[in-house]
This record gives sequence, structure tokens and C-alpha cells, in this order.
Amino acid sequence: MPSVRISPIHNRLQLEACYDLWAQVFPEERAFFQRRLDYDSTYDYETTWAAYVDGALAAAVQIFPYETAIDSVRLKVGGIGNVATLPQYRGMGLAGTILTAQSDWMRAHGFHVSLLFTGIHAFYERLGWGSATTLHWRVAREHLQRFGGEQSLACRRFQMGDLPALMDIYNKWIEGRTQARIRTLTYWQDALHWLPDDTWVVDNGTGVVAYLRVRVSSTHTMEVTEVCYLPGYEEVSKGLLATALHSHSSVSEVKLTLPLDHAWAVQLTASGIAPQTASPMWKTLDSFRLIRRLRPVLSCRVQQKMTGTEHLLLQCPDAYVLLIAGPTGVDVVAPGTGIEYTEFIRLGAAGLVDMIMNGAPADAPPTVRLLFPKQSGILWPTDYF
Repeated sequence: MPSVRISPIHNRLQLEACYDLWAQVFPEERAFFQRRLDYDSTYDYETTWAAYVDGALAAAVQIFPYETAIDSVRLKVGGIGNVATLPQYRGMGLAGTILTAQSDWMRAHGFHVSLLFTGIHAFYERLGWGSATTLHWRVAREHLQRFGGEQSLACRRFQMGDLPALMDIYNKWIEGRTQARIRTLTYWQDALHWLPDDTWVVDNGTGVVAYLRVRVSSTHTMEVTEVCYLPGYEEVSKGLLATALHSHSSVSEVKLTLPLDHAWAVQLTASGIAPQTASPMWKTLDSFRLIRRLRPVLSCRVQQKMTGTEHLLLQCPDAYVLLIAGPTGVDVVAPGTGIEYTEFIRLGAAGLVDMIMNGAPADAPPTVRLLFPKQSGILWPTDYF
């Protein structure tokens, strides 16, 4: 019987071994993984977990911590990436055991939710993650010839001196939106080392008013990884796409991940180009703690808008949570032996996070829709892991 040990790594030598393992399992080169962590000023060995079989490295998984905001409340997110097991050790449950241990670690360290991107949903569903929905458009190059936009302002490549302007545009653009990463100056500076993106800006003569980040794959697909603009410069921002396409003549298709209220998404939809769906996976690490964290936001949403009091019982995968909502706000209670409620809501693995990030379904009870209104949000592919 082999001896298995699972734990965070503790030193540079172990990290180097993880880089080697990821390069063996994934198509990306070793430098791809090394740049992402070596240039991350906040990196901690505790976020890299490994499985050792009879002392040999067999599997490794990386946690990418970050924060997002729901109105004025910040949430701590554990992004999961680089989930890999060497072929000779597959079938031993190593990756699943690491992920379970990491979930316990994140829960103990104050994380509220976890997010990952994958094409093998069934595996992660067994471990407590559930699918949500994001939208993206895939458009042939020739269909974007009509994607106009004002060309009166100059489009040019990003320069380091533009960084404060990009930070300001980004912060203003994500205000009031969900899912977006809260970025520090250090993160912006670090990411310039690992992102392969080509960045373009629009300058109105007094400063940058919009920017675009793209990356081009070996299959000649250009992915729009981020596009933000100041209010009033929606049309101007569209000129950035034409500039980027002109710079990359080999591109045959463009992929755009956008929220529905983005000016580009509005034009694509109006042109009859339907979005496709993708399914990121969320996991609530502690439902009661998450909702308690959001209590100030939930209270603001119902104050002066309710005449009576309602008791909403949420059945989450890990707990029952009772919301008592009324004209003065919301209380969040862990139900005791006796439970009184007026509405019962059963939520799947990603159900609670989906309501928080995107809003309650249209057929949900009115009070639930008041507490969890329709939201617009996006985690830009720039921040994927």
C-alpha cells in the first residue's frame, strides 16, 4: 500500500518541482506557470498544495486568492487553478483529496467562496462546486467590419505612463458590478509580467478614456480579455477593436466575454449575433458566514421597501439559513430546533453565489428578488487562473 501525504509546499525546491509537474501535464510551457507565481508579490507557499506518493511528487493544485465586492462589502475568493496529476498516479483520488483539503483550509482562513474554470464539470460537482453562467460571443472577422465606433480620437498602444489612467477607468467601470476582481497597484504592476495581452488605449488629448486588452491564439482567434471605458466614451471605445484587428491581420475570429450591459454586447446583440454560454464553477465555503457578511447590503435593499416581515428559509448545500426581512432591515439566523418561515428556497451548489452575483430568478418570490436583484458583472479573462 503506497504512502500518501498531502499538504501545502514549504520551500522553493518544492515549488520548482510543481512547475515541472504542471509543464508535464498541461500544454503550456514551464515558464507560463513560473511567471504567474514568481511575479506575484503576494504569493505564499501555503497556496500551493501537493500530493506525494511514497515521497515522490504526484499531483499539485494552486489557490489564487483575491477579493471581489458586492456593493460596499468585500468577499474573499479562492480561485482554483493548475489542477494536475501525473498520469502514473491517476485514479488514486489525489486531486480530489487536495481540493477537499484546500476547501477546509480556505474555510479556516476566512474565504467566502471558491471559483474555478473547467471542461470536466462532473468531477468538480462531486466535490461541491456548481455551475453558473457567463456569456461570450464568437464572431468571424468579416462580421465585425460593421462594428464601427468613432474614429475621431487616436488609438495607440499602452505605455507605462498610462497605468494610473487604466486603474482609474477600471475602478470606475466595475463600481456597482459584481464578480470583478479588486485590483491593487501591486497586482496591476505584477500582472504586466505574466500577461501576454496586447493593450490599446484611446486618448482624447487630455488623458486615456478607454482601453482594450487582447491576446491572439495559435489558431488565429483574438480573445478580448478586457475592455473598459469612461462614461460617455462607449462609442469611442469601439474604435479600439478595429485598431487591434488591423494590427493582427492573421486573425479570423474574435471571442468577446462581456456583460450584457456592456456597450459592445449591446451592439452585438442588436446586430443579431447571439451569445454563447460558458459555465464557471462556484462553491460556497460557508453559506451562513457568507450571508452574514452580506447583511448590511441585504438590509439596505429592503429598508423602507417592505411593510411586513417575512421569514425566508434558504436550504444551502452546507447549511440552512433563515433570513428575517422587514422594513428595518434583515437579520440572519441559524435555525434552531423550531423553524418558522414563510418562504422556502432550495439552492444547489452554485445557487447562492449565482443569486448574489447575478440576481434571483425571475420566478423567485418578490422578497427574494428584492434581496437579490438582477446584477451585471464580470470577471475579465485577464484575471482568470
